[in-house]
Amino acid sequence: LSPEGETLGYVGAVTDVSQRVELSQRVIEEKAFADSLFDHAPLSIQVFEPDGTLRRMNGVMRRRIGRTPDQPVEGMYNVLTWPGTANSPMADAFRTALSGEVGESDPWEIET
Repeated sequence: LSPEGETLGYVGAVTDVSQRVELSQRVIEEKAFADSLFDHAPLSIQVFEPDGTLRRMNGVMRRRIGRTPDQPVEGMYNVLTWPGTANSPMADAFRTALSGEVGESDPWEIET
């Protein structure tokens, strides 16, 4: 401002966020694609937390155990401690995968 109070100019800062917005959109699209693959896979899929707690399962697995899409499954059981899986090849496969090793087993040999 001038001594008389008139505007002499402007000072501003501009940050171009177009690249960030574009990357955010790509992340959203990739997540939707991965979720679609997960949800529509023809095989049973379960995702576990590192401690063995169930995080999510796809529709094939839900149908296999009789859970509807509206029934929550997160935290439903822990593959390492649930009596039906704790001493099964499924838990062994989980431990092997968690260790970073490659192993072979049939995780569907589950005691019920």
